[in-house]
Amino acid sequence: MNANTKFIYHNVGQGLFYSGNIMTSNSAFRFIYDCGSERIKLINTSICRFKCDINDDSEIDLLIISHLHSDHISGLDELFNNFTIKEVVLPYLSPTERLLIALRRINLPTWYYNFLSDPVEYLFKRGVKRIILLGGKEGGKGEIPPENLSPSSPEGDILEKLDIGKLSDDENLKKEIFNSNENWERYIKTNKLLVKNHNGYVIALGLWVFRFFNYKHKIPPIVFRNFERCIRNNVSKKNDNDINDNDIKRAIRDKKCLKSLKRCYTNLKKHLGNDFNNTSLVLYHGPKDRPKIESSFLCFCPHPYPCYFYSPRVCLNKIFFRGRNIHKYFGQLLTGDIDFNMNYNGLKKHYEYFREHVLIAQVPHHGSKNNWNSTVLRDFPNSKCWIISAGLENKYGHPSFEVVEDICSNGKKCCLVNEIIHMAIKGEVRW
Repeated sequence: MNANTKFIYHNVGQGLFYSGNIMTSNSAFRFIYDCGSERIKLINTSICRFKCDINDDSEIDLLIISHLHSDHISGLDELFNNFTIKEVVLPYLSPTERLLIALRRINLPTWYYNFLSDPVEYLFKRGVKRIILLGGKEGGKGEIPPENLSPSSPEGDILEKLDIGKLSDDENLKKEIFNSNENWERYIKTNKLLVKNHNGYVIALGLWVFRFFNYKHKIPPIVFRNFERCIRNNVSKKNDNDINDNDIKRAIRDKKCLKSLKRCYTNLKKHLGNDFNNTSLVLYHGPKDRPKIESSFLCFCPHPYPCYFYSPRVCLNKIFFRGRNIHKYFGQLLTGDIDFNMNYNGLKKHYEYFREHVLIAQVPHHGSKNNWNSTVLRDFPNSKCWIISAGLENKYGHPSFEVVEDICSNGKKCCLVNEIIHMAIKGEVRW
């Protein structure tokens, strides 16, 4: 059994847009992890180029949203204008948490605030067939190591290409949703909306393992109480009335209301820690069993712009990292903006059976020093290449030179993806 694979870090500057395509002789599975950039024109151009690259095929089997910051999802509206998306996986945030995210920037397109107000309704209105909200518990392990999983042929309809149903239900998260005013109960009862735990893994096409990790960063209760008191004074005309979730969702859609609430966010920003970056949904994906893998890495940079390849002694132009080797493993780790210093042991334990399978990994949060933990290089020993997606002249100082130096000094390769450079990872997998 053979599978041809192609994975691309698209050149969107300060943001992240990752696509994957797994093809067998009689079937294919296409997925996207995040689709955003701080430059809207750039992400829209990348989506158009992506559509042309796949010969105008208008179907995406799975969209994974790591978290709800605009630089990771600003391309969603354009993505839905060009593609039909079958399934979406994303972490759950309460309406109050989504309001906090909306208040970070109040000058974005209307659709973004409609999405934050009610992501489930927004996605179903755009034609999504099934949505999976993921929660997480500490210390989950895969039941069987991936090298002990035998490949098999996919069965059933399109929604069974990825057997999400094998993840266990998250009853606590489901209860939280039922107790809120999200109005999603009808979707849960008809299995259009699944509320799952990140423990276990799912299989695409009977061949490819997907394992998620979700660490729900808790905001201190006193911060929430102060924030809710502030929005009560601005949203409710009567201060003795409690603010319910429907009030908050209406506030998210009302830009005038957001402007009046901006000071609530400003007063509490210093207490938010990483500002919801750590809600990022982490994804490992890779082949089942122990196949033979012939892979190539191609980072493309159009002339005459320079490409930079960080290595202890190497800096090349144009096509700068290309190799064809038989690798023992071909797993990849996508991290969104997660902080490797918060609950890192939980993430490490969660991927205990998978850490040796990671060949390529994404540096979280565009190479931020604050989100980096050098022990990850030791704990994922076969990770040969680390990808950083960041803008050339971003205002945040990404990527940190210390992060790049740390990766290279440990014998790894570091690739920068930006407005100019994209990286394509191709593999032929043979069982």
